[in-house]
Amino acid sequence: MKFLRGLLGAAYDFYHKDFYRYLKDNKDTLDSLIKNFDSESKRVINSILKDAEYISVHNFVDMLQDLFSKDEEIIKYLELVNSYRHLKLCVNLYDPPVFNYKHGLIFLPKKTLKLLNNKDFIDCGAYIGDSALIFETYFNPRKIYAFEPDIESYTYMLDAIKLNDLKKVVPIKMGVGANEDKVNFLPMQSISKIISDNSERKIEVTTIDKYVFDRNLDVGLIKMDIEGFELNALKGAERTINEFKPVLSISIYHNAEQFINVIKFVQELSLDYKIIIRHLSDLIPIIETYLIAW
Repeated sequence: MKFLRGLLGAAYDFYHKDFYRYLKDNKDTLDSLIKNFDSESKRVINSILKDAEYISVHNFVDMLQDLFSKDEEIIKYLELVNSYRHLKLCVNLYDPPVFNYKHGLIFLPKKTLKLLNNKDFIDCGAYIGDSALIFETYFNPRKIYAFEPDIESYTYMLDAIKLNDLKKVVPIKMGVGANEDKVNFLPMQSISKIISDNSERKIEVTTIDKYVFDRNLDVGLIKMDIEGFELNALKGAERTINEFKPVLSISIYHNAEQFINVIKFVQELSLDYKIIIRHLSDLIPIIETYLIAW
């Protein structure tokens, strides 16, 4: 339950009044972007607007009370955690977005899933190796290139690789962005992120395009959950996306501007992507909302 409280705390910290105000002020733009989306995507987005409005006027105690009133959902969450115990992690973080929803890949058509077979996966924000573990276990990639700049999380990922005898994961202790650079970094485990302010900690950043084309990869999937740096990283992957048209699984919930602009970026690629928006958490509002495209 400590983990659930932590997630709820993250939701409360992220979605203050500015988040709701930005989405509300740009509602016409958002409506225009999603006018041809499926009904579930529209429902998810409308729900996010309502949740953001609620969070903007309620305190953390109210949200805790709401969470612990969801008895059935909490029981299902705990059952889910127990069902994946055969997959070994060094920390007890069997997140539903990863283990239940598989970063949204469960929503892909079967023929699209078959096309991922023996393709290279780019996992940005690989964290403790949980997503790489799921990818290798269920989707038969050729290799999984797992980018994780946070030292503690990277170490846990190495442990997960050993514990599960993973053969296809290539751990990379770097970040991804629009350019090769050395940037300021705030290490905070699951919410570690690149920041604009000066920091004692700096990390190396590469672009997906450079990494992919230097190594002649055959990319089938790009997954990103990098705490609000997704749009920047997508700009550094534009050649890769145009060349391979990989499946995209991109978190869009870290800030309201990115929520809109990631959708806009993918649409403006003009690659005829089918785009859906899904909320990959049954318990916590807004967080773990992803753009999935194929």
